[in-house]
Amino acid sequence: MVEQMRLWEDVKCLAGAQQARLAVALDVQQRGEQAAAGVPVAVMFL
Repeated sequence: MVEQMRLWEDVKCLAGAQQARLAVALDVQQRGEQAAAGVPVAVMFL
């Protein structure tokens, strides 16, 4: 049972890491789209 709990904790950590990577990728994508649309940099960081 302890081994199963450890494995599920590993899965949870991997999912959290992937979510963080996706959040960064989305942020980069959105900032790129905003820059291409001419949104000033100062506005992007609000």
